[in-house]
Amino acid sequence: MRVHFSVLCFILAPLTVFAQGLQVDGRVLDAETGKPLPFANLQIEGTRLGTNTNVEGYFSLFVPNEFRDRNLLISYIGYGLFKQSVQKIPRVVRLAPESRQLKEVVVMPDSSLLVFLREAYRNIESNYTTEPYQLRGFYRESLKLRTGSYYYFGEAELLVQGSGYQFTSENGTVKVLKSRINHFAPADSIRAVLYYGGPFIGISNDLVKYRPELLRPDKKDFTYQLIGTEKNLGNEIWVITFTKKDGTIRGKLYVEKDSKAYVRTEITRAYKDSANRSSWSRVHDINTTVQNTYVRNGGKWFLAYSGIRKTQFNTRLKKHTAITGEFSTSEIISDSAKRIRFDDELEYTGIFSQLQNAFSSDFWKGSSTLLPDSSLQAQVKPLMDSVPLPLTKNDVLEEGKEKQIENFEKLQRKVRFLTRFGQGLGLTLLPVIPRGADVQMQYPIESQSLSFVMPVSQSDFPLLFSGEAAFAINRRLQAFANLSGDFSPRYEFRGVSLGIRYSLKLNTRGNSLLLRPSLAYGAMLMGVGGEVFDNPGGIVFDGKTVTDDRLRFYVGERVAYLLPSLALEKKLHGLRWVFLDAGYFLPLKQHNMLFLEDRSGFFLFRQFRSLPLEESNASVTQNGQTITSQNLNWFSSLFLQIGFRWRF
Repeated sequence: MRVHFSVLCFILAPLTVFAQGLQVDGRVLDAETGKPLPFANLQIEGTRLGTNTNVEGYFSLFVPNEFRDRNLLISYIGYGLFKQSVQKIPRVVRLAPESRQLKEVVVMPDSSLLVFLREAYRNIESNYTTEPYQLRGFYRESLKLRTGSYYYFGEAELLVQGSGYQFTSENGTVKVLKSRINHFAPADSIRAVLYYGGPFIGISNDLVKYRPELLRPDKKDFTYQLIGTEKNLGNEIWVITFTKKDGTIRGKLYVEKDSKAYVRTEITRAYKDSANRSSWSRVHDINTTVQNTYVRNGGKWFLAYSGIRKTQFNTRLKKHTAITGEFSTSEIISDSAKRIRFDDELEYTGIFSQLQNAFSSDFWKGSSTLLPDSSLQAQVKPLMDSVPLPLTKNDVLEEGKEKQIENFEKLQRKVRFLTRFGQGLGLTLLPVIPRGADVQMQYPIESQSLSFVMPVSQSDFPLLFSGEAAFAINRRLQAFANLSGDFSPRYEFRGVSLGIRYSLKLNTRGNSLLLRPSLAYGAMLMGVGGEVFDNPGGIVFDGKTVTDDRLRFYVGERVAYLLPSLALEKKLHGLRWVFLDAGYFLPLKQHNMLFLEDRSGFFLFRQFRSLPLEESNASVTQNGQTITSQNLNWFSSLFLQIGFRWRF
C-alpha cells in the first residue's frame, strides 16, 4: 500500500524539483487564529491550473516548468488575497481576514432577499459556461470510522467532461487517467463505498448545475436569511442561510453581490430514523453533507472543489462510519475540450473500488493532488517506514488475514459480474395489419361442433409489453434476452428472443445519446381469438382431454425470425435510460397454429396449449376460403418499441 510521495515531503521541504516542473507543498492558515483554512483556492496566475487545500489546510500543487516564473494566487472567502512567486512560496501561508460590514445588510427585508436570489438563479447561464468543458482533477473516496481509522481509500486522476450549465440533469463523462485502491479491511470495504457515480461528482454533485429546489426561492418549502457579508478577491459576498421547513435540509449560499454568482454552496441533509436504511449492507444514513466551491476563469465560473460526506451507522460493526468523496480541479479546459472516446469512458455502473490496484511511493509524482488528512497519513506512515518497496496487497494487512483477502477478492469478482447486468421494460406497437379478414372456425366435439367468428381488422394496433435482461460484454457490446406478451382480449402475442446490440455515441453535449443497432433471433406465437366458452364436459385437444371450466381458441401463426433493429437510447440520469427502437421481422419459418388457452382460475397457473392447424380437427375459413398450409400473414412485420432500461 502506498500514499503519494508529496504526503511524506511536508516535513522535508515546501518545494520539490522534478524534470518537468515543480511540486509545491504547503499549508494555509488564518493569520490571527492559526486555524487551517479548508478548501482554499490556489491558482497559477494567468493559467487555468490550480488546486485546493484539504480539511487541514494542506495543499500539493504541481507547476509545469513553463509556469515556474508565474505567481501563485491563494484566496479564501473572507480573507485577503495572497500573491507570491511560485518559486518563493513559504511552507506556511497565512491569510489575513478582511474587515466585515454586517449592519447595513442584516436588516434587509425578506422580499428584497428573495428578489436577489431569483436574480442569482436566472443569471446561472450568464455566470457559468454554456459550452462543453473539461475539468482535470484529483478524486478520492474513502470509508473510515468516526474515530479516524480508515477501512478503505481510493484515489484517481480524472478527466471530467460536462456540457454547459444549461444541461441540468447530466452526470457528465469521466476518464480515469490513473488510479490506485487501498483496502485496510477488505471484508467491510465493499459494503459502503460510494458504489455508482463516485468519480462523477465533479458534474453530478455540482449544486449550481443541477439546480435543486433550494436555489429557487419561489418554492414555499424553504426559508432564507442573510446573515452577513464577506470579501472574496475584493468583491462583496453575501452569506445566506437556508432551511427546509421540515428541518431535513439546511445550509449556506455564498453569492457575489454584483454578478449574482454562487461562489460557494454548503448543504446538509439529515435523515429520519426510518429513512435510508439498507438491510443488505447493514447500514443506515444519518446525514449527508455536500460542499462546492467555484472559481472564475476567463470570465466564467467553474467548479473548483466538490465534496460529499455521508455519516452512517453500521449495524454489523455497531460503529459509526463516514463515507467521503472529493474532487479537486487542477486544470480547467473550456476552449479546446475534445470529446472523450467512448471506449475510454468510465461507465456509471463501474464501482471505483473495483479498479486495478497500483502502489508506489511516487505514484502521484508530478501531479496536483488533494492531500489526505493527518489520520490517514498517520495510519499509512508506519507501513511506509517498515515495509521495503515494492509493497504487495498482503503487506498492508495484519498477519493471518489471507483468508479474508481471498474472500474479499471473490466478492469483488461477483460484484464486477453483477454490475454488468441490466434490465428493461418496453411497450411495442405493431402499427400495420396489412388486410382485414373474416375468419370463421368450427371445432368438433362428439356429435356437434363449436363455431367461432374471429374478425381481423385493419384498424387494430396490437400493443405488447416486454421485459429484458441484458449483460454487458464490453463497453460497446451487449447481449440481451427479451420476453414479450400482450393483454389484449382479441389477440394473443407471446415472444422470446436472444440478441446482441452495439453502441455508438452520437452527441458531445448533455446526457449520452446512443445509436444502438441490434440483431436478434427469436420466436413468436401470434393469433386472433374467438369467444370464451364454457367447457362443462371436457374436450379433446392434441389427443388429451381438457377439463378446464373456461377456454378460448386462437387461430394464428408460430414464427421463427431474425429481427434487425435500430434504436436511439438517451440517458436520463444515473442508471436510467429511455429508448426508441424500430425494426423488421424477417420470418425464417412459419406454421399455422391452433391455440387453446385456459381462462379459468388464477392467471399465473393457466395453461396455454398449441397444435399445428393441419393436425387439429378444426375447420378454419378466411373470407369463405378454407385455410390450409399457406401462411396467414395477418400481422405486420414492422414494429416500434419505446421503453426504459436500467443498469444495476
